[in-house]
Amino acid sequence: MQRVELLIIFATVAGVLILLALRRSRDGEHGGPVLQVVVGSAIGLTAAFIVLVLNVDLIPDQVESTIGPFVVVAITSIAIVGTVLRLARR
Repeated sequence: MQRVELLIIFATVAGVLILLALRRSRDGEHGGPVLQVVVGSAIGLTAAFIVLVLNVDLIPDQVESTIGPFVVVAITSIAIVGTVLRLARR
């Protein structure tokens, strides 16, 4: 299950970066080499993090089970607030 979660995290990070790069190039702003370095570095750091997580237990299981629900609530709250603010601008 952990591998699936890590794959989802990687796919999300890579997808968001690719979408941002495509959106920026569609608007006529070419990031050039700087954008390529940022996207490549972020994907590389995410991949390195995933390899590290698979080999080392960074967060003890007891702490993970306690903090997990709070992280989910925080991320969901941020997504809801962002959605409401974006809809309010329209």
